[in-house]
Amino acid sequence: MNLASAIRRTIVFAFMLAAALSTAADRPESAPAPQADVSLFAEVAQVIDRARMDLISVRRDLHTYPDLSGAESRTASVVATRLRSRGLDVRVGVGGHGVVGVLRGALQGPTIAFRADMDAVSSTARDPVDFPSLVPGVRHICGHDIHTAVALALVDGLSAVRSSLSGSVVFLFQPAEETAQGARAMLDADALPLPRPEAIFAFHTAPLPVGQIGTKGGALLPGRDRVTVSIRATPSRGDLAERVVATFRSLSTIEPGGSSADPFVVTVSAQSQWLAAGSEWRITSDLIVSDPVARDAARARLDVTLSEVRGPDIGVDVEWLRRIPGAVNDRALELSLRPAIEGVVGSTGLLVSSLVSSTFSEDFGWFQEEISGVMYWLGVANAERGWAGVPHSPDYAADEDSIQVGARVMAAILLDQLRARKAW
Repeated sequence: MNLASAIRRTIVFAFMLAAALSTAADRPESAPAPQADVSLFAEVAQVIDRARMDLISVRRDLHTYPDLSGAESRTASVVATRLRSRGLDVRVGVGGHGVVGVLRGALQGPTIAFRADMDAVSSTARDPVDFPSLVPGVRHICGHDIHTAVALALVDGLSAVRSSLSGSVVFLFQPAEETAQGARAMLDADALPLPRPEAIFAFHTAPLPVGQIGTKGGALLPGRDRVTVSIRATPSRGDLAERVVATFRSLSTIEPGGSSADPFVVTVSAQSQWLAAGSEWRITSDLIVSDPVARDAARARLDVTLSEVRGPDIGVDVEWLRRIPGAVNDRALELSLRPAIEGVVGSTGLLVSSLVSSTFSEDFGWFQEEISGVMYWLGVANAERGWAGVPHSPDYAADEDSIQVGARVMAAILLDQLRARKAW
């Protein structure tokens, strides 16, 4: 089994198991009914539906001419031009090629944000769609073209009801997600305007049937850390380095769970090296951590070992680098929005997951550390057409009906939040 097949089977199995573990307890009877203005949502949805073919055309254009991470100039130009034509306040060049568009409603109210990443990845595999990439070696095989199209659909729908809209929606079109640099770069460039958004939302395409949305409170996608331990000692003290290596490897015994009460840490690698010039042993390890609680548990276990290693003639230094924060959903916010989602896709269209995928990560967590937020899975699979919708698989293809589904669902979420937070 090759790596792509292994990843596909792992992700699909995780979603199947998550569906099996979804219970009535995950859908409390006491959950409040959706309160968004029904007529306003209907008007937004109507605009989104009328724009269907135009949105598909834009998505296909982005798919045909993809931009690699850090080089999203063409995509950013397409996005910025469309935002300006819809009357949004637009900033470009935010944290690289990032684009920020602010849609201000005519009525006073809160500010909510939606993030869509724009970059593609390197791939020489055959593109299975009728509008293949024309950029050699570059393809959208993670669905960022779908994410961008959903965001543009929301802009179309919400801008059409601006005169009745209470509050503002900030659209963050992010570069360099695939290199896990774009979110942090946008934040460092003051991407979040004032008044600061009170909540932020995002989608990630997933191997769920088109028409289905996946959700989960707490850790959704894991973070990735790199830890370096330096032990100042003699070459003969390799036993100390091996003790640290053994501790890293033991972190996998923090069992997979999916909630902060049952976190997991996976050690990707743990290697030691004697640096003669520095008279030190250096141990490096990459970790996959489900959430901050998992990270704290791993660090506590490592600290115990390091306290035992330290001595009068032995110094120890630790560098803990958070490379990718992952995605950790606000539990209360996520739970409160399930009725709004079910109002669009029905109770069978909402999959409540209980697992954290350990196969890939996302830098959306940088935004979630600034403001409360939720990322959802957006189903893009179509079994009849042979599209599994597994991100980063060589034959990745996404059903374009997901654009309408995603835009309708997110419109319901945003309208719900604008109404609810205004009431606060």
